[in-house]
Amino acid sequence: MVTIILLACLLYLIQLMLHFRFARETTQRTSALKAFQNLTESIPIFFVLGALSVFLDVGNNTFVGAAWVLVRTIFVIVYVSGVGRKPMLEDGSEYEPQPPRSLAWLVSILLLVWMAINVLTVN
Repeated sequence: MVTIILLACLLYLIQLMLHFRFARETTQRTSALKAFQNLTESIPIFFVLGALSVFLDVGNNTFVGAAWVLVRTIFVIVYVSGVGRKPMLEDGSEYEPQPPRSLAWLVSILLLVWMAINVLTVN
């Protein structure tokens, strides 16, 4: 699990620097920033659950944690690349549904819940 936590740290650092790779005021730069902001909302929960998993020796969470890091990596790739992005609404609003991104986000949240259940049910 420690390796998975370190991989999550690496993902955080990569996302922290990712938006600098894109020119100012581009969709990719904006998406990279939004993806990073989204990660900052869930990674503290992952770190707490990961630390508890190490402390309480919850072996099941190694797989779940690895899946979380993988799904969050997929999330940022989908978000920044624009996979599944639909055109903006005709009224010019900024809402751009992106179903693959939403699915990756939902799966990442479910994985955090799974980790929490594993921590709570450890003997």
